Amino acid sequence: MGKRIVVAIAFSGLWLAAPAVAQESKCLSSQLKASGAYAEALTRCESKAAAKGEEVDPICVAKAVEKIAKAFEKAEAKEDCVASGAPVADAVDSRIEDMVVDLNKILNPPPVICCSVPGSTCLYAADAAACAAAPLSGTPGAEGSVCTGDGSCAPPPAAPGSCCEDFTSGGVDFGCANGSFDASACQAAGGTFSTAVCTPSGLCL
Repeated sequence: MGKRIVVAIAFSGLWLAAPAVAQESKCLSSQLKASGAYAEALTRCESKAAAKGEEVDPICVAKAVEKIAKAFEKAEAKEDCVASGAPVADAVDSRIEDMVVDLNKILNPPPVICCSVPGSTCLYAADAAACAAAPLSGTPGAEGSVCTGDGSCAPPPAAPGSCCEDFTSGGVDFGCANGSFDASACQAAGGTFSTAVCTPSGLCL
């Protein structure tokens, strides 16, 4: 069930934000339908490759690209078309790539430990030595503990809280951290803020 939820969340990001003012457009409708089919085709290529432990078949991807190109060409023949479908296809490509990377991180997290660092913050370190050394200068959590929303290493399950993803501190890049910081502090470090749990995969979920 958890894996299905992750996939659903990942796919939800594929859809374009609705315009501020709703507009009727047969072209846009066709473009959105085509982009959905394209995303499905690309993930099917990724799925086949993952099942065999191989690289994605370029022929499979080429077929998906050919289909969406024809679909967009047909859509853009409509008189109410105001934008090319190329940027949409590029956006789908990017989202699928990000989704595959994130799913690999979630399903195959690296061997890490919870590390409690100064400032009521927790994150994951490669091992106890890495946690205790600079720049973290932290305290390794108990065996089996997880990073939780209040910034501490505690027994599972983890509770959500302030979570910062993909940030930089002290010149070092970090995947995620939970703690007593707010959105502005996270954004100042170049991160993305959410109310979530920092996971061993380095993602706020």
